Amino acid sequence: GGSVDGFVRLMNKKAAEIGAANTHFNNPNGLPEPSHYSTARDMALIAGYAMRNPDFREIVATKIQTIERNDPEAQVFLSNSNRMLWNYDGAVGVKTGYTEEAGQCLVTEAVRDGRELISVVMKSEGLNIWSDSAALLDYGFMNFKTVTLSEAGELAGDVPVIYGKSDKAPVITAETLKYNFPLDSQAAVTSKAELHMLKAPAGAGSKAGELVFFAAGQELGRVDLLLQDDVIRKITTQWWFWLLILIVAVFVVFLYLCYMDIRRRRLILRSRRKYYYY
Repeated sequence: GGSVDGFVRLMNKKAAEIGAANTHFNNPNGLPEPSHYSTARDMALIAGYAMRNPDFREIVATKIQTIERNDPEAQVFLSNSNRMLWNYDGAVGVKTGYTEEAGQCLVTEAVRDGRELISVVMKSEGLNIWSDSAALLDYGFMNFKTVTLSEAGELAGDVPVIYGKSDKAPVITAETLKYNFPLDSQAAVTSKAELHMLKAPAGAGSKAGELVFFAAGQELGRVDLLLQDDVIRKITTQWWFWLLILIVAVFVVFLYLCYMDIRRRRLILRSRRKYYYY
């Protein structure tokens, strides 16, 4: 970001990109400031996005760590303050936090039987932060089911292409998307592909749009759509092709003019020979 303010602008931009519409950062440290706010839902979205990063995921799941230095007296032993890692089955993170204004806050992710759930507790008091987080996760695991909306690598249609050898190209889903529905009810899920107008050339894996899922009028999530194969530009749309055509045309005209000039000279010579004969 180049500066603290520049970094904060990047934070707000990224928050908006992942759907955290009710979040605004004023600083990168989380301490209270006017117009610095978020919501439980947005914290869950941000945590879910961060947990896609393998390094971040490993760090927040680490219970203890020793920082070793050359000085034997300067070793540092670190113990993660997130008790959920020790006390809740399947906990893999994510973040504790406390200020006087916000109270005790905790974002927790737990994994069981291939399901990943995130709970967010804010403005809690004392030990309630741990029991409330456990209660939320228990409720999610017991009362909801996970439905796979999209598998990574699935063919999701064709994107329109301009300047390409073909006027369309196949796209695939970039990742797997799952959603948790209540056990006793599940609304019908629909999807809509929001595709870009792609301009050739483009390499395989380039983003070509998004696949959006809905249920009961609510957006459930989005998956990037990527080009399955390279898209090659049509030769007739290349600038050098028309330059080559122009060069060839000029050369052909030049040859034609040369031919006509030679023919004219021959006719003149013939006419002179005929005049001399008579």
